[in-house]
Amino acid sequence: MIQAIVLFWGLSCQLTLTTSQTELKTGELIPRIVAKNVPDQDYCLYLPAHYSSDQKWPTIIVFDPEARASQAVGNLIQVAETFGYVVASSNQARDLDWPGQSRALDAVWEDMRERLKLDPFRLTLVGLGESARACADFALLTKRPSAIVLCHAGLGTRHKGNLERSDLALVSITSTVGPNGYELDALHRQLDELGWWHHAVSYQGEYGWPTAAAFMDAFDWLQLQAVTSGLASAKIPTNPSRERLLDRLNQWVESGNILNARDLAASLARLYPNELQWQELIETQESDPRFQQQRRAQKEHHKRESNLVKKQAKRMERVLRGPMKSNQREKELNWWQMQIASARAIQAGPESTPHVRRLLANIIYECTVASLSASNRQDWETSCFFAEIAALADPKSPQLQLRLARAWVQTGDSTRALETLKRAIELGLVPDEFANDPQLLPLHDHAQWQELIDHEVSPTANE
Repeated sequence: MIQAIVLFWGLSCQLTLTTSQTELKTGELIPRIVAKNVPDQDYCLYLPAHYSSDQKWPTIIVFDPEARASQAVGNLIQVAETFGYVVASSNQARDLDWPGQSRALDAVWEDMRERLKLDPFRLTLVGLGESARACADFALLTKRPSAIVLCHAGLGTRHKGNLERSDLALVSITSTVGPNGYELDALHRQLDELGWWHHAVSYQGEYGWPTAAAFMDAFDWLQLQAVTSGLASAKIPTNPSRERLLDRLNQWVESGNILNARDLAASLARLYPNELQWQELIETQESDPRFQQQRRAQKEHHKRESNLVKKQAKRMERVLRGPMKSNQREKELNWWQMQIASARAIQAGPESTPHVRRLLANIIYECTVASLSASNRQDWETSCFFAEIAALADPKSPQLQLRLARAWVQTGDSTRALETLKRAIELGLVPDEFANDPQLLPLHDHAQWQELIDHEVSPTANE
């Protein structure tokens, strides 16, 4: 598979660029384009309003964990219009399906290059969660993408620790209460030692696709990096991006977050090592007593986060090794309920901070990944077990209820699946989000299915 990917990227650069945008509208989200040479693959596309064939355009390919391509592309429309990116996302590529993601990436990229005039040297991959890890593996194995944006997760495992590629620009985006904060912090320290182009973005919010402002921060820095490294023309205006990032730095200082201000100054110093102002800013922030206090607190919380994740991972391994016996299921369920209760107690206690709130986010994230992993092995009972734990950890999440409903379908329990789906709707899930879900097809013959499809979501849902 890896050889096939590398071969594709090598041949891809030799393709003749042609344009057929007569069928493609600019400034509008195009939900489905079928790949000409791979008809079972299709993707969502967005061309910036000012797109034309007079120049080569940089590209973003986004991977959504559940192949929600329109949503994934929609998150980057502001970036597309501001910086002039063509954005696409596969309607087939899903989390933890490396062969499927590889095939989708090949099909989408090849088809786009046949239809549009794209810059083959400026491809950015963006992924959320485990799809972010896949993006990192694609970049490190193929050496074709020029940048990766990793949302809420770090590197994958298929590149086997080979981080010699220092020309790759890496941006991580994580929320203040999202999972894997400890992992991303350690990754940036490692990349700093290796001399990589790298930048970290943090935003207020829950786990999921980052805010538009967070994406703008990421691509402001990538815009400067592309010009500095020579990938983009020096004629591209960079002052707006510099000013926006400097404004962000000042906002961190004014809010008292000296740690984030210092890290942003360090990101800018990597781009402009000869400009003394950035080093002066770093020194000013590091001399602030609040910096050392915030750094110590961050290290303590990351250590706690890491230790708990390792403890939970060992527990998961015991379950994932094979089918659970009935008495084991009850025992494991009690253990995880205690973990959730402990995380909630800490979160509600006097030491509650954004770092502490990540403890619960990590349980949800790791259990969701374990559920998907078991599902890929067709171990339906284990998949359902971990989907149930994730839903217990965040009982107000309609998406986690939807995943649990899918898991009940896999076990053959239609009654529980329909009950769970009803709960998801009560929490705010829109019928359009699951009506055509292929994993829910076995429910279509039940009388209650049509009732769920016709259900009107309450305006007070999720309050």
